Amino acid sequence: MLKNMPGCVTRILTYVVICMVFLSAFPIVYAQDNTKEEAFNYRGLREPTEGEKNWAKKHMLLTRQINLNPLGLDRVNEKRKAKKKNLYKAELAVPVGQEVEANSVNTLLENNDGAAVNVGSTSDTLYAAGDLPDYVDNSKLDYFPPIRNQNPLNSCASFSTTYYVMTYMTALARGWNEKNNSDNTNKFSPKWTYSMINGGSDGGASIYGAYQVMINHGAATWADMPYDSNYTQWSTNADVWAKALNYKADKTGVVKYLDTPDGLNNLKTLLTNGYILNYATGITSWKFTTIKDDPSTQLDDSFVGASACFWADGNLGPHAMTVVGYNDNIWVDINNNGVVDSGEKGALRIANSWGTTWKEKGFSWVAYDALKTTSAVSGGPSTNRVQVFTGAQANWITAKPQYTPKLLAQFTVNHAKRNQMVVSLGYSDTTQTTPTKTWNSYALYNKGGALGFNGTADAVNATFVLDYTDLINANAIDIKMKKRWYLKIGDSSKDGVQLSILDFKLKNNLTGEIVNSSASFPIQIDGVAQSIWIDYADSGTTATKTATPTSTTIATPTPTAVVTPTMTKIPIQTATAINTQTQTPTSTKYTTQTPTPTILTTQTPTSTRAPTPTPTATSTATPTLTATPTQIPTATPTTATEKVKLTGYVKSAVDSFNELINDSFKVEIEGQNTYVSTDKSGYFEIDAPVSAALTYYLDISKGGYLTKHLVVNNAGMLNSMDSPFIILPGDVDGNNSINMADVIEIAKCFNKVEGDIAYNRNCDFDLDKVVNMHDIIYIARTFNYVEN
Repeated sequence: MLKNMPGCVTRILTYVVICMVFLSAFPIVYAQDNTKEEAFNYRGLREPTEGEKNWAKKHMLLTRQINLNPLGLDRVNEKRKAKKKNLYKAELAVPVGQEVEANSVNTLLENNDGAAVNVGSTSDTLYAAGDLPDYVDNSKLDYFPPIRNQNPLNSCASFSTTYYVMTYMTALARGWNEKNNSDNTNKFSPKWTYSMINGGSDGGASIYGAYQVMINHGAATWADMPYDSNYTQWSTNADVWAKALNYKADKTGVVKYLDTPDGLNNLKTLLTNGYILNYATGITSWKFTTIKDDPSTQLDDSFVGASACFWADGNLGPHAMTVVGYNDNIWVDINNNGVVDSGEKGALRIANSWGTTWKEKGFSWVAYDALKTTSAVSGGPSTNRVQVFTGAQANWITAKPQYTPKLLAQFTVNHAKRNQMVVSLGYSDTTQTTPTKTWNSYALYNKGGALGFNGTADAVNATFVLDYTDLINANAIDIKMKKRWYLKIGDSSKDGVQLSILDFKLKNNLTGEIVNSSASFPIQIDGVAQSIWIDYADSGTTATKTATPTSTTIATPTPTAVVTPTMTKIPIQTATAINTQTQTPTSTKYTTQTPTPTILTTQTPTSTRAPTPTPTATSTATPTLTATPTQIPTATPTTATEKVKLTGYVKSAVDSFNELINDSFKVEIEGQNTYVSTDKSGYFEIDAPVSAALTYYLDISKGGYLTKHLVVNNAGMLNSMDSPFIILPGDVDGNNSINMADVIEIAKCFNKVEGDIAYNRNCDFDLDKVVNMHDIIYIARTFNYVEN
């Protein structure tokens, strides 16, 4: 809603006044671009999106209580033996990967907001205080792969998570030796994760994004997906996708409060158990010194002269790295006075992805004191000081000691814009035509930029393999009982670029049985979703079969009459969908709005009921009339506990080359404590309770933007990519209006670049990593607006 104000003259004057304020206060308008580029080159850590942060809250354990595995127990017993203490019994150790279990102490991050730092941090652990070894370096174990170089890509997040941690943790769980630098058969490729989470550009990625790929889709080996400079290429080979599923990550968590004794103790316990972990940092801001000789001990002698980071004065150079060990005996002279002062002993062992020419053949040290916001050493550095481990935390992920998927979906598709494809799996009883439970693919869900599947501009065929096992295990399904197994593929934008579905089959990985879909392929879709299903039960045989109830693909030309006498209601924004058993249209969320509704395809946005049933025009793969009309079933009445999908698109009013400009807008249903975040295309999908009046109240918000309040009178697809909800920038202070208070906030950070302490991302409307006149122009355009 715009306040009453005199037209363009007032707006122009406002713009001039704002510009004069900034130009007089800040004579240097633009920051040096080379500073930003140098800080980012060959690094590439991207801040997690709101969606990735929400995923982390729901899946990552806050680690406070840690048990010992056999390796950890042996290391602790060595320390106890040296101190002439009784040894712990071997049977007290837990299996590798089970050191951190979900319990009242180790709960998910979403249950730990604001939790006390020290509560239960080490309670009920096996070991006593002082039992941890003084020195651990897991890079010396057979499980750790050789140091390699991410050059020339900004792939540090994938290098740290996929190559180092996933390779190492899988080797730890399965007993592999990864020291042979020429053997890539069991080393995992950073290109596998990076190309799927970088949005089709070499702009970096997040740790959480790589974790999601490995938990949902596993990890492809370096041999199957060699690392090179091609950052857009996906594998289009079914064998690579199927093999990667054998190496799915298991659990994930975070060790927080590393700037406290308990937090650091938890990190050291995981390292004692043989773990290695990922962390974020601003490496360009690191300050190095050399390790000195503590004359009171000989335990540090072999490390004297090595390089160590002892503090950081900013966040420049966002980078993901790997912590592989620690040493309590190392002395880092923080205040450079030549005296071993309190707080100067101890450092973490770090592995980098810049090859063996960096520091100590690719390794370095980080002083424990560098983890703190304020140095614990008298006279320690403090100007512009930040914690070297961003957020004083490190992330871990575990591998499955063995894994064989139970049931796979293999399908071949063709599309020139892979970021428009959305894929999910599901199952139901054979009497239903919609899934009881669904599982969304992470990698194949609006990812990868507007490119073909091989990373070029060409529309090419690609065969993907996805795993039903998580659905089966989570819902205790016996696959010997017949179920209806769904593959749903959507094209999220009606733009004339068709997505072709070329085949679909089920593969039973336990028996080798293959069941081919009998749908008529190819199926072509544009701006709609397509459901295909196969009825299947594990027969215990290995014979290749074909699903027996056949289906006919519905196409657009040459109509065939289909009688619909019992049809009473159609959900808002529906589209004809194809299954492998009957010609039963099913609802989809991807239909875009059109001015003139087409029967059984779309409805006008304000309607909640379908028109009086009339014969419907469809066609089959051949231009002849269908001999026996197929009836469309009566819609099942909904109950108070059912949910409906609200989907749509959000767009920033800012013109920006940054592909994340429409990412992470929060879409919330008022009064329901239910919200989601948009992806990079601005797309959102949120579950809402069934409303008799089909009225929903949505709030769309993001830092630096005015909140948009919407009253929605229908379910389903609310708009299209071509007509999104436009959100205005300028509300920096979040008071639901754009006024001089926001101008003052921008003045505080004007001409600041990302990494500066005063830099405020909410003022950087175009996300070019500097607050400058471009941002002033945007706030001038929206000045005096209030939330609507």
